[in-house]
Amino acid sequence: NIEINYPGKGNDGFAHMPLSRLDDVPEKETAYPEFSMFGELPAWGFYVRHVNGLVMNNVKINIAAPDYRPAMVFDDVRNLDILSVTATGDVKEKKFVLRRADNVKVDTVQAIYIE
Repeated sequence: NIEINYPGKGNDGFAHMPLSRLDDVPEKETAYPEFSMFGELPAWGFYVRHVNGLVMNNVKINIAAPDYRPAMVFDDVRNLDILSVTATGDVKEKKFVLRRADNVKVDTVQAIYIE
C-alpha cells in the first residue's frame, strides 16, 4: 500500500543501461547499498534483482516527465506476486519487464518477457 512519485527525465546519454545489457549492472555484493552506487539503473521505478519471494500489492508509481526506461524491471526473480500495481505518467505500452523469472503471478499489469 504505497504510492511513489518520480520526477522522470532519465537521460539515456548519461548512463544508458538498455535492457539488452542487464547483465552489465554491477553486483557490488559487499558494499553498503547507497542510492548512487549504480548510476542510472534500467528502470525508473523499481529495479529488482536476485529475489525469491516478493509480493507487491497495491503499489502505485507515478512519473512526472517521460523516461526512456520501463517502470519496473524484475531480473532473476522467483515466487513473485504483482497485485494491483500501476505505473502512471509513462507513455510506453509495456511498462514491466520480467527476465529470468519463475513462478510469477500478475493481475493488473502488462509485462514484457525477455529470455
